[in-house]
Amino acid sequence: MYKEYSGGLVAELLSHQIDFINWAFDTHPTEFQATGGIDIFKDGRETYDNVQVMFRYPEAGIIGNFGSTCGNAYDGYLFKIKGTKGTISLLTDKGSFILKKCRS
Repeated sequence: MYKEYSGGLVAELLSHQIDFINWAFDTHPTEFQATGGIDIFKDGRETYDNVQVMFRYPEAGIIGNFGSTCGNAYDGYLFKIKGTKGTISLLTDKGSFILKKCRS
């Protein structure tokens, strides 16, 4: 909640997903766009209670969309990698790979 003790949602939560992409694909982003705010909890906090960040990894052909909000826990933690051959879905208790269906 306070800048003296926390780097906010990107540092505390999204850093893990960003680090995974950097490690798994041996790449780093060169561009990003971000937005966020203190929109849900009006309790004196200094760090955002919701953020959305888009990273571009042009060398790897990847666009990463990362988001976190404290205002709604529906679906809990989700981490998906969507590619041209399918989707990897990683949840806290299971993982799955869904093949992309071919168009006829």
